[in-house]
Amino acid sequence: MEARTRAGRPPGGRRRPRLIVSPVASHPKALASIDPLAVPLRRGTEVTTRVGRVSGELFATLARAGLGPSPSEDDGLAVMILLHTHRARLGDSAPSGRPGVLELAAITQRHAAELIAAAWLDRSDTARTVHATWYWAFNTQTPFEVSEEVPSAWAARVTRAREALLRTSLVADLVPED
Repeated sequence: MEARTRAGRPPGGRRRPRLIVSPVASHPKALASIDPLAVPLRRGTEVTTRVGRVSGELFATLARAGLGPSPSEDDGLAVMILLHTHRARLGDSAPSGRPGVLELAAITQRHAAELIAAAWLDRSDTARTVHATWYWAFNTQTPFEVSEEVPSAWAARVTRAREALLRTSLVADLVPED
């Protein structure tokens, strides 16, 4: 038998961690009243909310619409600037995935880079289908954090991208982030 101190641990040893079981983990049906579409998931399953999926699909659609049929690199950067510096007020035809969600916040530079890389039509141009290319280009050529920093040469491109996105009817307006 192993010697133990009064605290219940071996001399000079550490206390063994106890397993704490959450009531939700042991009774996953306890969340049914919150989310009736919930299903029990295996341990380690990545969870994405419906709002997250729908907003991700919406931003992907907006990126494709902003690029147009034959985009240039400047078009891609203009869409990135727009999505990074403006919040989107959803239009009537936009699926929100959640009642009451009327607006989506501006996205990060990295997220905008991922969207443009995924939306780039010419898949043979492998450099432009990698988000790191767009992230680097944004930070070296157009590192604008707020719409007031955008110079007039880029503002015209951003305005054209904004008009293209508003034509989709998915967004009612794109408003500069505070």
